[in-house]
Amino acid sequence: TLLESMHLSLVRVLWIPPYWLNPRIETLVTLQSLSVVAAVLGAMRLARINGAPSTRLCLVVILLFPLSPILAATDVRPLIFLFPSVIWVMVGLRERRPIWVAAASLLTLCAREEAPIVLAALLPWTLWQHRDRKGVQTSLVLAAFAGTGFLCMKYGWSGSGNIQTTMDHSAVIESIRSGERPVFRWDQEWRFVLPV
Repeated sequence: TLLESMHLSLVRVLWIPPYWLNPRIETLVTLQSLSVVAAVLGAMRLARINGAPSTRLCLVVILLFPLSPILAATDVRPLIFLFPSVIWVMVGLRERRPIWVAAASLLTLCAREEAPIVLAALLPWTLWQHRDRKGVQTSLVLAAFAGTGFLCMKYGWSGSGNIQTTMDHSAVIESIRSGERPVFRWDQEWRFVLPV
């Protein structure tokens, strides 16, 4: 649910109308698949912007990428909705379209509470690459959304998600050093980092 989840993912609000019309898990998986398709389309556009030799070749490479079908058909996870929105933020940055950056950044912030970190990670690249007037405007839009996300994460959501559990890095490092907490808290984390 929206309020009882471990993560704050407002993107779930977008799931309500389609699910209300057809209350089945297949509806949610279809929405997630459409999200992965949006990510593929964004990746193709980025490839074309960056001078890829063939759109068809890009499509084949993207579709053969092992994660594409896995992400589309996995259990329903709001985090997967982060991928297309971040890719479309990057498209907006490359094309210097502040409106696209704003819309995609808003969707990014709705995906998960860690999203401001992802948006902020794009700032050094965009500031380095885009020094003209339009590029600076676009970078400022990204900075505004990342900053707003950090403020919401710190003050507005006040621990609604699990981001607060890892905000105090020195305490996390100390608890690992003292043996109070293992480096990998869950068996899944260990398997994700070191696939066997």
